Amino acid sequence: MRKIVPYYVSLAAILAVIGFATPVNAAAQEGSAPKWKGHIEAEGKWSADRKIGETGLFAPIWQDEDSMFFTDLRGRLDQKDSQEYNLGFGYRQMLNNDWILGGYGFYDRRRTSLNNMFDQATFGLEAMSENTEARLNVYIPENTEKGAGGATGPTAIVSGGQIQIRTTGGGQERAMPGFDVEVGRKIDMPDNWSLWMYGGGFYFDADDYKTVAGPRGRVEVSYDNVPYLGDGSRFTLGAETQSDGVRGGQTFGIARLRIPLSFGTAKKSYAALSPLEQRMTGRIIRDVDIVAGQKAGPISLETATATTAGGSTVSSVTIIDANTANPVTALTNAGTNALVLFDGAAGTINTGGSLSALTGQTIMGGGQQISVTGTTSGTTLNLTLPGSRPTISRTGASNVFNISGRTNVKLQGLDIQNGNDGVSVSNSSNVTLSDLNISDTTNSGIFFSSSSGTVQDTSVDNPGTNGLAVLSASTVTATRLSLTNTEDSAVFVGSAVTNLTVSDTEITGADYGIFSYNSATLTLNNTDISDAATGIYLRNTTASGSGNTISASATGCNNNGGNTGSIAFDDINGSGPTTCP
Repeated sequence: MRKIVPYYVSLAAILAVIGFATPVNAAAQEGSAPKWKGHIEAEGKWSADRKIGETGLFAPIWQDEDSMFFTDLRGRLDQKDSQEYNLGFGYRQMLNNDWILGGYGFYDRRRTSLNNMFDQATFGLEAMSENTEARLNVYIPENTEKGAGGATGPTAIVSGGQIQIRTTGGGQERAMPGFDVEVGRKIDMPDNWSLWMYGGGFYFDADDYKTVAGPRGRVEVSYDNVPYLGDGSRFTLGAETQSDGVRGGQTFGIARLRIPLSFGTAKKSYAALSPLEQRMTGRIIRDVDIVAGQKAGPISLETATATTAGGSTVSSVTIIDANTANPVTALTNAGTNALVLFDGAAGTINTGGSLSALTGQTIMGGGQQISVTGTTSGTTLNLTLPGSRPTISRTGASNVFNISGRTNVKLQGLDIQNGNDGVSVSNSSNVTLSDLNISDTTNSGIFFSSSSGTVQDTSVDNPGTNGLAVLSASTVTATRLSLTNTEDSAVFVGSAVTNLTVSDTEITGADYGIFSYNSATLTLNNTDISDAATGIYLRNTTASGSGNTISASATGCNNNGGNTGSIAFDDINGSGPTTCP
């Protein structure tokens, strides 16, 4: 509001000074009265997203009985800090007391909401009778592009399966050349009332900019000779609607007030003028402001690479979703050391066979983040993979994911359900399972045999046997797991010197919270076990760890012999700090 009030005050003062200082014609200077008087006019237009205010001066400069040369000065602004000034001159001629023909020209200057200044010339032709009018306006702006901001720094994207870094330059803005046309018709009303209906269209176009074109319609109801405002005053209410492919549909409400100015005594009162003579001081209708178009800045694309679990750099992504004909074949065809994206945006991904990961593959769900590096600039950015987190369901009895005889494989950001094992890892090394949600498997949620790897930030719910099973000389580190509703053992570990470290894990609902036997090495830290028939079962186990709890379990610690070391518990079923064994 700080800008609006001073602007209106200064504009009104300038227009008033110009108006009162403008000579009407030579006859007026000699003492005869002019036929037509000038006026000031204030208009407000408002829509859902834009509010416009305008003040203007219409002033005859020279006139005789049937013609007039005049000036039309306007200034407007809106709530988005856009401002415009129009300096116009026009000529109107009455023909046989039937028609008025006129022409006019304006110099326009606009400051857009992006703080760019544009200049424009506007030329128009009009024809008016007592009950009909038509006009054509042509807009010829400067051919200059100015900055529109909107530059964006480098962003990592996937386009057509290729990893890229995109940089967008600043956009451009320019005034658009074009034209508009309009015809109007008066509907008879009693006394001082008048109703006009208008229809027309507009077209603005410039190279490399979207064309702004469409229909426009307007209806206005006016009351002349408003009490206390003088002979020739007018109050108008109306509505205007237009539509185009750039700005969409717009509907404005209109309120306009005309107040006559006294340049001496008029030869006739406004009411004494014929209906056609009254139209000699009618408003010039033109586009509300210079039409400014915008376009996005130039886009540069740079190839980028990601590093897979096998240490290889790749510049492409294999995408598998619900529309992929055979996900099993697609995963195999991606090849070793590939980056594979499972995208859940199209729905559940059903696989009729086990998804067999290959050496070096990184398999991730939509929405996960990876680091990528530009091949030319060396810029390193985080890339959010497109799509959404997927649900992958095995419709048969085999494993959903099968990792056998592989190295350096990573699964991250997947929801896995049904099948035999959710993820089965055998005879493989350096396997990473991260941010997985596994549910409703027939056997284990996760199964390791003769393998090494890491499991983190993962949940297993309602497995048919075990949540996490680690067997046959495997070495596994598991942290931040949630194992719930396990049919057998939430954690099953044993057989031939298997090493398992479990930390920061929640176990709820199981026959055995942890079952460890047969030359296993188990380290258990900061893990909570609840609602298990047996909290922990140890036999022939090398045990260590601390900070654990067992609650609501029929048997807290089952020491079945042959164990070395112990695991410290802060509490077992309310008995306080203790160890097992």
